[in-house]
Amino acid sequence: MANIAIYGSHNGAIALENNGEYHVIEFERFFNVKNIGLAQYKPLRYREEAVYAMLDYIDKELGFQAPFENMIHINTECVHDDITYSYKDYIPAKNVYEGWHHHAHASGSFYQSDFNKALIFSFDGGGNDGFFNIFTADRANGVTYLDKTNPAERTNYDYDFGFPYMCFAHFCSDIKQEWISDGNLVYSGKIMGLCNFGKVREEWLPHFKKFYYAKPDGENYIQYLKDYIGDPCGLVFDENNRLASELSWDVAATSQKAFEECFYEVAQPYLDKYHDLPIIITGGCGLNILLSTDLRQRYPERGVFVAPNTNDCGIAIGLLAGFIRPNTPIDITYGGTELIDKNTFPAWVESNVARPATHEIVANELCNGKIFGVARGRCEHGPRALGNRSIICNPAFLK
Repeated sequence: MANIAIYGSHNGAIALENNGEYHVIEFERFFNVKNIGLAQYKPLRYREEAVYAMLDYIDKELGFQAPFENMIHINTECVHDDITYSYKDYIPAKNVYEGWHHHAHASGSFYQSDFNKALIFSFDGGGNDGFFNIFTADRANGVTYLDKTNPAERTNYDYDFGFPYMCFAHFCSDIKQEWISDGNLVYSGKIMGLCNFGKVREEWLPHFKKFYYAKPDGENYIQYLKDYIGDPCGLVFDENNRLASELSWDVAATSQKAFEECFYEVAQPYLDKYHDLPIIITGGCGLNILLSTDLRQRYPERGVFVAPNTNDCGIAIGLLAGFIRPNTPIDITYGGTELIDKNTFPAWVESNVARPATHEIVANELCNGKIFGVARGRCEHGPRALGNRSIICNPAFLK
């Protein structure tokens, strides 16, 4: 019998395992709704039908049949029409276990790495075990919270660096403004892209760091921005005001520097104490490639690993890996679904005057400025385009 893990909040996914074979279904890819979940945060409207549709796909296309031996989940519920709904009630399993958000992040990343031991930092916008967690891991004992207390009661280093990082994008004129709850899931990558255009304003930096440590949230962030940064730095943060491009670039660069310095202030004692361990960065903030690159450059001898699914889409595989604790690394990079519309897609392609494309044809066409969409095999598990689902072009032709 197979094992199943499910994470139902935003960027939700189902992960399955049977005899060492792994599959992941990310909800946004299955239902074609960006960042979607089944409950709590960005839930699908027809949740029960959605679960049954996925179970049918799992049975007929993947060959994993219910009831499952074990189900591991993080309990995310929502209330709809005065009825409390939980997706786990619709998935048959002999044994049901609950997991922890950051422990799943840490487990998923560790068991995808080739490390036998590791020091793990998991941090993002929060879960049922806080915002910032530190672990040690080894193949014999699994993944362990460093302070070994009840995860629900932990306060040792509960810093939220994820929300402050993304919220600056809400005021940048180069970034499309979203409702903050939606922006929370798309802003961070966009503002990270602005960093290289700007310069760090050293006189701003202490104020930005104070803002990071203040733990702003969706209710108070504008007032916190005004108090901690706006007034001291002469910047205007208002729903009706957009920072000019050059100014917003400097805000992005200074914020990135503050983000990195705050991380090191929290992490450095553990980096020093566990100096013989390789390093894993995970959680949504693990997608910050500028921080992970800096970490690699500081510790080239230690090894630094960031999984391609380090954000919440990887929680399901993390729950599963933490439960199974495999002895060898899981290769789940291309562990997603095949083309879900594979039975109708070829006919659509042919009707649009398509032709076979060899590598030689693609190379020649790219040199002539053509743009190609790539869809082959099983899709990447994670938000990075790694070749199986990609749009490729020759940047020399971009203006």
